[in-house]
Amino acid sequence: MLRSSASSLLRPRRFSSLADGSFGGDASSSVSEKIAVAVLFERLPVVIPKTDPVVYAVQELSLQVSMEAAGIVGGALMRSWERRMQG
Repeated sequence: MLRSSASSLLRPRRFSSLADGSFGGDASSSVSEKIAVAVLFERLPVVIPKTDPVVYAVQELSLQVSMEAAGIVGGALMRSWERRMQG
């Protein structure tokens, strides 16, 4: 019993999309096994990494410094931004 379950765990699986109906392996896979695999993948957490505020501040400062060095911020553009912020 243990040997057969170990060999089934080591058997390679073929994964494809749900659209073609072959999700979960070969033709001998049962419907309940396919449902279990679909539920497992459906419940995996989606992790969206948060940017550390320090990293964000450094990136913002770097952008401002590079814009000032390029001469983008200043003069008419700066006055235009100030008008937008006021009204």
